[in-house]
Amino acid sequence: MATRFVVNVNRAPKTVFKVHETRSGDLNVHTTSGGRRYSGKSLQEMVETQPESAFEECNTHISVHNTPSNPQLNFITQTEKFADRQTKMAQATTGIKVENLFVPVLFRVSGDHSRPRYDLPANCKDRLISLGQYEPRVGQLRFMIVCSRRDKNFPFHAEHPSNNLEVQFRCFNLTLLWSYLNQPSHPQAIDFFLGTSKESGPMRGADWFEIYNLYTDLSMLHANEYFRAYGDGH
Repeated sequence: MATRFVVNVNRAPKTVFKVHETRSGDLNVHTTSGGRRYSGKSLQEMVETQPESAFEECNTHISVHNTPSNPQLNFITQTEKFADRQTKMAQATTGIKVENLFVPVLFRVSGDHSRPRYDLPANCKDRLISLGQYEPRVGQLRFMIVCSRRDKNFPFHAEHPSNNLEVQFRCFNLTLLWSYLNQPSHPQAIDFFLGTSKESGPMRGADWFEIYNLYTDLSMLHANEYFRAYGDGH
């Protein structure tokens, strides 16, 4: 049984993302099927509304690998499957096994969840975790998925202006932070995935306040670009 994070739009639950846990303890994070991707060269291009014809059909998932053969590293991979090609980006991290801290998996500014592709499948048997109510005409959902050891809890801070929850799996804890920008949702989502390279080496873990700071920085980065493009009356 998968774990599906949902948000209510017009009293109906809509998929935000789904997590499938494998027998080996890996976590596969899926956004909804039927997605389309615009490969912009800058955040400005991503924030500005592009015509639907500029998007390619693409299904995306992120895998958080338990990697029992490596005592220091976990690997987090993002896979994009287009009609004619497949691309991958990877993050190697010591944050879970060595530092016993927190690792960002994905920051996303969601698209318009009233669209049919976010509907739950018929007779859905997944475990549902609700993020509450959401109105796409007046708000943009933003969230960050954070991973840690199964017994490593995220110390929530009442002064940080975001919602948060934890879900425990066999090998990992997933923490979700989310909030809303008070502007209408765009059709497309914008993803921020932090990859590493051989040259940069593995990413270290982040303490709880660093995760909050990263969430705030990415939220402001997007918001500033949004208001630069549209002002506050879009």
